Amino acid sequence: MYDKNSAVDKVDEARLDLFARKQRPYYGIPPTSTALIQHVKWSVYQAGSIWGQATVCKMQTESPANWGWQKGKSFGRPFHPLPRVVSS
Repeated sequence: MYDKNSAVDKVDEARLDLFARKQRPYYGIPPTSTALIQHVKWSVYQAGSIWGQATVCKMQTESPANWGWQKGKSFGRPFHPLPRVVSS
């Protein structure tokens, strides 16, 4: 997936392989599987619910709350449930 010579087929295993075994820097490895799922959900929401009605004058979009995100001041980007490892 991230290395053509690797037999790994899961995102988190690929992260471990790249970081621990191949000593790639933290900023050079892919996001976690949890982050990937959130990104895919957000992309599907945007494409299907927002861009899918781009030609409609009065769009009737689905609430992001129906996709599992909680509303604060605004929905913005989805909340990532894992703590940050690096602050910079």
